[in-house]
Amino acid sequence: MNRVDATMWRDRLALPHRPEDMAKRMNGIEKSAFTVLIPGDEHWPKALADLGDRTPYVLWARCATSFLARPMEDFVTITGSRASTSYGQHMAGSLAADIAGTSM
Repeated sequence: MNRVDATMWRDRLALPHRPEDMAKRMNGIEKSAFTVLIPGDEHWPKALADLGDRTPYVLWARCATSFLARPMEDFVTITGSRASTSYGQHMAGSLAADIAGTSM
């Protein structure tokens, strides 16, 4: 892992300093309805093994996970940014609609 990635993960995974903060964070995660998948789980996407040593250790999903076990040829992804522009959001929506065969 390079230095930038290591720093990002260290900061992201930093534990709170007080036990009360940890309980609050765990409670928030439980209420958010996330599902956690790890390699070997029934719905773990087997095609992720193609990533070799870059295969994720865990996937967090906020949806049904059964579709993730389907063949990768069934999927299309549109990847963007959390800080997207309104134009970027519009284009992502247009691409998704075109792929789905619908109009916006």
